[in-house]
Amino acid sequence: MFDFATPIDRHGTWCTQWDYVADRFGAADLLPFTISDMDFATAPCILDAVSQRLAHGVFGYSRWRNEAFLGAIAHWYASRFNSDIDPQSVVYGPSVIYMVAETIRQWSKEGDGVVVHTPAYDAFYNTITANRRRIAPVPLILKDNRWRCDMDRLEAALAEPKNTLLLLCSPHNPTGKVWRREELETMAALCQKHGVRVISDEIHMDMTWGEHRHIPWSEVAQDHGRCSPPVRRASIFRPLPGPTALCPKRTSATATCRR
Repeated sequence: MFDFATPIDRHGTWCTQWDYVADRFGAADLLPFTISDMDFATAPCILDAVSQRLAHGVFGYSRWRNEAFLGAIAHWYASRFNSDIDPQSVVYGPSVIYMVAETIRQWSKEGDGVVVHTPAYDAFYNTITANRRRIAPVPLILKDNRWRCDMDRLEAALAEPKNTLLLLCSPHNPTGKVWRREELETMAALCQKHGVRVISDEIHMDMTWGEHRHIPWSEVAQDHGRCSPPVRRASIFRPLPGPTALCPKRTSATATCRR
């Protein structure tokens, strides 16, 4: 049983979430809702799994490209999303934002625009501008307690010749919107029409409830000639020196990053 009743006070422990709010945002009296960190201890099932691995006692370098590792990724997509992932199409990266930045550098030129649904994850803004690209915002619309994308406004942004990438967050952060298949298909068709490549950040794909179902971008992209691979974080556990990113490599213009 996980204990949700006992919060952990991490102040004064060099905690990024609480001790460096002013460093990140210029003011200290803010609630840090922008970081994926919890104020609870790690779940017992995770501690048990880590303990079992520690009991093995050998921690030498290992190659990640092996059947067990790649097969686990393919199995998860098949069982969780009914989506086929070719294990041999998976590549490794040191972090999601690194992979997003590298894909932006490879797929666009300095001065190009990157289309982003706003509000957006704050690291997107920094990653785009730090690489000397422009942010081309497409604001989401809140109506009847639902966030919607104005597809006409999106197409206007995609039609701009200097806007060469769409950085998609699916499900969307910070609104929590789970994109419907028809919305993703419309985006894919518009990107194909205007020759825009797509980077799909799918870090929150496992956090959907009720009738909402995450649709991997790879499912939609395969029906359209110009699409890219998804971005999602394969977070192991926090004591490791940073998360990993797994991105299916494709020759088409779609990049899905799974953190």
